[in-house]
Amino acid sequence: MMIRAIFGMLSLVVVIGARADLVARWTFDKEGGDGLRDTSGSFPAKISNESGQAGIRRAGERTFFSLPGTHAGDCVTLGEGDTFNLPRQFTLEAWFRPHPAPERSYTMILGKRYNRQFQLSWASSEGGTIEFYVGGGDLKRQRNWQSRAGTGRWLHIVAVYDSTVIDGPNQRLYVDGRLAHENCNEVKLAADAGALRIGQNSDMNLKSGVSADWDEVAVYDHPLSAEEVAAAYAEKPNPSTTITGPSWTLPLPDLSWETSVDTPARKATERDAMSGIVRRGQSAVGGEKSLASSATGLLFQIAGNPPERVVGEWRWKPELPLDLSAFHYCLVRYRAKGLQRAITPLPVLKLEGAGGGTTVLTSSHLILDDRAHTCLVKLNLAENVEAVLIDLRTQGSEAELELQEVRFLRRPEVSTVGAPKVSSTAPFAAVQLPVGWRRPLQEVFQKALSGEGHAVHDPVGLGGLPAVLEGIPFSPAEDGTVWWPPEEDPNAEQV
Repeated sequence: MMIRAIFGMLSLVVVIGARADLVARWTFDKEGGDGLRDTSGSFPAKISNESGQAGIRRAGERTFFSLPGTHAGDCVTLGEGDTFNLPRQFTLEAWFRPHPAPERSYTMILGKRYNRQFQLSWASSEGGTIEFYVGGGDLKRQRNWQSRAGTGRWLHIVAVYDSTVIDGPNQRLYVDGRLAHENCNEVKLAADAGALRIGQNSDMNLKSGVSADWDEVAVYDHPLSAEEVAAAYAEKPNPSTTITGPSWTLPLPDLSWETSVDTPARKATERDAMSGIVRRGQSAVGGEKSLASSATGLLFQIAGNPPERVVGEWRWKPELPLDLSAFHYCLVRYRAKGLQRAITPLPVLKLEGAGGGTTVLTSSHLILDDRAHTCLVKLNLAENVEAVLIDLRTQGSEAELELQEVRFLRRPEVSTVGAPKVSSTAPFAAVQLPVGWRRPLQEVFQKALSGEGHAVHDPVGLGGLPAVLEGIPFSPAEDGTVWWPPEEDPNAEQV
């Protein structure tokens, strides 16, 4: 009896200590039929290619599977049967890149169906939303999500479920190595041996499609930890373009901007030759947006619909994320009017990245007098730039932002070219100011830009040294100093 008891204990230890493993991984690294086999060779994927355009593509050193999104029957069946019946715990992993799509479009990133164990999908709503359903379609109890995921860039997406967790979250969604959302899902999954697919669900009844690419997809029969997810993301980082040189100017006229209309009046996505929304008729309907070249720059406009707040967004996404970490300042020449202000500053020009991005200008930064201005902003770009966002908001009749130049600088140098011109009907007269008002230009400038996000308007330069004059366009002295009233001087406001 004693021998049998010890043997039973040893057997129990072996079972508990056994490590669950990868079920299957498809890398799509080879072009042709062999490219759809998993890494073990046990699960050859099957393509349904109604459009005739689905297949493996290559861009640079990256090979991936692509679906055009034009035919609902286009998909890949990765496998089915008991191997992919995972009611207890699992992890889904995918490198996925969606492209711009009309409103209400969606596709399966990897999964079966929301009420058949699990579904990891992408929808075009809310700037691109990743959704992870387990055991049903309840938007709160059975769903993880991340909105504003965007389009045109590779996303590392990991979905984890573990029914053995007694207390706390057991369903998690990670995007680019970071936890996006988690919840406690109390559903008990039934057995399901249905087909595991990309581009479609198990029942083949998704009605809408999205043009999208898949680089790698994998299924595990255990939950990956947060550390394992972060490590998997770091193993295959997104390539980026490093910008060098003393400065770099955003090529505004040559960029393709994505945008859409989403107002109570109508929902649609349309583009003109510059990928902007086109006005119709002689005047704009409330909420409509337009993008056009002007004589001096690129003009973004949105027609208001009082008293409602109307929002207009435009995004430009580079082919590869931009590494602008060498640049610590951004010079923006602009003209603006009608933008909404708020107690919490509203972003107008933002550099988006995986960690949230960096706001360059807010509506509180801008001078909204419909005149040309220059603004210099101090930046700390700790992450790659994946998109440039223009965001206009108004509760009035119309809002405009004309961008004349967006230039990134290593050093805070501002030339006199394009500085505000001064005209006067009377000759200028010399004014004697107290010696205590005399301060070096560089000292004034550095103090004004002493912190991240600090900005100065309409600086006038002399010999590469900027003078921060807060919109007052007068020239500094030849010896590189400027008359500047000390804050404690009681007569400062009278001069």
